[in-house]
Amino acid sequence: MRARTACVTVTTALTAAALYIAAEGPARACQPPMPGLFGSIPDDGAEHPANAAVLLEGYYIALDAVTVTVDGAPAVLVEQPPLPWINGVFVRIEPQPQPGQEVILEGDFCPEPDPCEPRSITFTATAPDLTPPAPIAAFSVDIYAYPTTDPGVGSCMSPSDFTRYFRVSAPLPAPGESYNIHRLSVVGDGAVLPSRLAVAADMTIAVSGVEAELMGAPLAEAACFRVDTVDFAGNVGPASPPLCLPCRMRVDARAPFLPVEPTWTDDDLYPGGPCATVEETTGGSTTADATTADATTADATTADTTTADTTTAAASSSDTSGGADDPSGCACRGGAPSSTGPTAVGLLLLVLGLGRRRGARA
Repeated sequence: MRARTACVTVTTALTAAALYIAAEGPARACQPPMPGLFGSIPDDGAEHPANAAVLLEGYYIALDAVTVTVDGAPAVLVEQPPLPWINGVFVRIEPQPQPGQEVILEGDFCPEPDPCEPRSITFTATAPDLTPPAPIAAFSVDIYAYPTTDPGVGSCMSPSDFTRYFRVSAPLPAPGESYNIHRLSVVGDGAVLPSRLAVAADMTIAVSGVEAELMGAPLAEAACFRVDTVDFAGNVGPASPPLCLPCRMRVDARAPFLPVEPTWTDDDLYPGGPCATVEETTGGSTTADATTADATTADATTADTTTADTTTAAASSSDTSGGADDPSGCACRGGAPSSTGPTAVGLLLLVLGLGRRRGARA
């Protein structure tokens, strides 16, 4: 298994929110990322559904000097809208390959005037993926609050005083289906939060921010969230029901050296949350009705189907499982965010880098 951690800071306005993206890890000076291709989905030599987009992983990817052939015949690479939370470019091949045909992308993936060594990606097209992703099996969130930590300008980390740890459980795609992407969003506001490639059945997405951005709303009840799943072929799975309260919450009066996830205990269960034990008094006896986050299932809300083009534009990848540092370095953070935006937005987003299994298909 080869894992990568993408350490990138991006400042952009989205629904009046100042968004920051960075990888969790030791504070360190920024180094400009090296341009070029460092991976792809599908991997070189793999199979890939004929109707699924191809992800070219890397920084500053350019396609001007890249060609594509299908069984030796020239074809066209159509670049999809850029993704604000993923290091790479999604492309589609026109005309669409037929099952069994060999597709070859080759050339220099770096922009002018600094060419890179030519690279080649070969894969075999398989039957189109027409199966929507399976429903979300469980969706919950834990919150860790702590005194403000600010690693300073030039670090790969952003200031924060809380982190939400979103837990997503969902079946992986069957063989022959394309990679899935879990997308987080704020219910009712439309803000799209960081998403990630679904490379395991149980995954965590960490989102950090500054409580002052919540406009005085209680941290645990500041917003409701949902998660839905799309795949590289543009199929959309049903969304989870809204999640409005945390499973667990820890408030730490001591500033951590790094805002890493704590070891949770039963003392951290949030009263009234989906994991709390609710005592019910019936007559002269008291019984405990325990509920778990697994009860938050996805049979209630169905996401609107989007086209293949908009599927990739609304998704991004992040992985709290970590992995080896990306050798291309990380982009710099320039300063503090603005403090505008409604209660449900204005978050500073700390997103862990993308990690995936080489050769796995999701």
